[in-house]
Amino acid sequence: SRPTPPLKKTSTNRKMAETEETVAAAKVARVRPSRLSMEGYIYNANKVLETALNPKTWEVPVELVEKCKGVVVITMVQVGVIVSLQYGTGIIMKKTETGWSAPSAVAIGGTSFGAVLGGKRDNIIIFIMDDKNMEDFVDRPQSRISLDAAFAAGPKGAKLNLGREAEEKGTISMTFSNGAYAGMGVEMFTMETAHEQNEIFYEKKVKAKDILFKENAIEISPDTQIPDIYVKMEKLANGETWIPSDDDIQRSRHFADQSIRKSEQLSNKKEGAATES
Repeated sequence: SRPTPPLKKTSTNRKMAETEETVAAAKVARVRPSRLSMEGYIYNANKVLETALNPKTWEVPVELVEKCKGVVVITMVQVGVIVSLQYGTGIIMKKTETGWSAPSAVAIGGTSFGAVLGGKRDNIIIFIMDDKNMEDFVDRPQSRISLDAAFAAGPKGAKLNLGREAEEKGTISMTFSNGAYAGMGVEMFTMETAHEQNEIFYEKKVKAKDILFKENAIEISPDTQIPDIYVKMEKLANGETWIPSDDDIQRSRHFADQSIRKSEQLSNKKEGAATES
């Protein structure tokens, strides 16, 4: 018998192929919650911790995780020529007697002045080393002005800031950078609580201080990726390295999809309430 001839590349076939590719791309995009939502902050925090746990990345000193009073995990985008703009979002958690508090949403923004060129995305873990600074991070916006010389090149780079920041501010930060960026200048930024994201995510008005310091102020739902953050923080405390398996990735996508559905429901509910009023 004659072999089946190949399918001709008609306009209809091309349109079908393009449609399938569009649907596939939409499915991939859908598993990432909006970066502007608390679900997105938690999703990104998990990705930052995955980077920190990767054996190819700089090891996070166990001592930092053991001795810190709290931790901030943020993703920040920095782009500039001469003047660099910075913006990022993430979460802050307080260490408790049994583990970690519920996360509170934070936003960060600022500028750098000096010889800067390029753009990069920073995944940052800030370890808060004393109780006073833990309270300060919650009670008022945090400002930082420091002279900093840094170079992050290629897809991966890590810098450990153990100097004046730890001495003067009571914090130690580790930065894992993507992109190519060279800079020497004055960095200034503020970090503050994203109150609206907390209210939307926890479905009630709640102060950041209550989320972090008041026991049982927040009930952690198992249908979120917050428990994954606790597991990864425990791995860091034990000095472990970790690469997500296929099952871990599928599980992450499942929870991310649930988060997207929840965000859509809350958004529709909010729009309905606004229409009624």
